[in-house]
Amino acid sequence: HLLLFLINPFEGVQWEATGPESDANSITFSPNGQGVAICNDDGTAWIYDLRRTESPIRTFPQSSEGKNNSEESFYDCRFNVNGDTLFTGGVTNRIVAWDTISGLEKEVFQYPTTKPFRCSSLSLTPDGQLLCAGFWDGGVFFCPIKQ
Repeated sequence: HLLLFLINPFEGVQWEATGPESDANSITFSPNGQGVAICNDDGTAWIYDLRRTESPIRTFPQSSEGKNNSEESFYDCRFNVNGDTLFTGGVTNRIVAWDTISGLEKEVFQYPTTKPFRCSSLSLTPDGQLLCAGFWDGGVFFCPIKQ
């Protein structure tokens, strides 16, 4: 199980939460610092509100069909500058932009290759207008982001 602990150095553990029974591959803070997203080997990403809850406020499936395929994995995730979108990258040559409020796919970016390669790294420009994705074949993919 994934275990989360919010620890105050003066007061000890403030809350503890469990997550999926798979590896946590990447963790990223929301832009306001009040939330955290975790992407996992089981093909899910979870968002936690660090201020008030011990359970995720949103989870995202690997596919738009809502399937949770154990052969899929998310390897990296990043919030946009407003925190209303979470980008995930995994083994399907896709980067998915998820709406953090509705939980639905907003946009899908397809890495232009016929072979399956993992998206192992995501980064956004400081203004949030360009997403960069690194893949295991050594490729780097740039995606303009709609504002």
